[in-house]
Amino acid sequence: MNTQEILNKIEQLPSHLIDKKVVISKDSVLELVRQLNDRPKVKIPQFVADYLEQQKQRGKKLFTALFGDNNEAIINWLDMNNNEEIFTRAWLDGYEIEQEKRYRVKFKNLAERQLYLNYDKEYDEWIFVSMLEIDTFSTSHTKDELEEAGFGGVFGNSMFEVEEVE
Repeated sequence: MNTQEILNKIEQLPSHLIDKKVVISKDSVLELVRQLNDRPKVKIPQFVADYLEQQKQRGKKLFTALFGDNNEAIINWLDMNNNEEIFTRAWLDGYEIEQEKRYRVKFKNLAERQLYLNYDKEYDEWIFVSMLEIDTFSTSHTKDELEEAGFGGVFGNSMFEVEEVE
């Protein structure tokens, strides 16, 4: 419920005259205030959150954070869908990190034990093995991770099955 809806409901509350003064039940007003929804926090990508926190730590003002940096990724994100308002709300009211979509990449027609693209964290290399996720292997990847590693071509390539995972 927003502020205007609360005000309308308070106006509709019954009132009583006591010594020529209007009296409204405290409990009724409190119940309506409890229903007032705080504005939900906006969701922003991790890289935007990192940038926002970096700017605050440097003592930058909102205007400078929005318009004074030449960070191309931030500029592109701000231009998309008029994200300036979302950035401003995140700066002022806080935010939640938007979870990036993750994908599992399967190479078609390979032996069952070597079907899935994995990132080996220990050796910092990409390999095709099972989809079993263990501490040193990551079996699901963000689109950015895949593109940065040179695997952006798996999307729409008939040699691969790309499945979105939770």
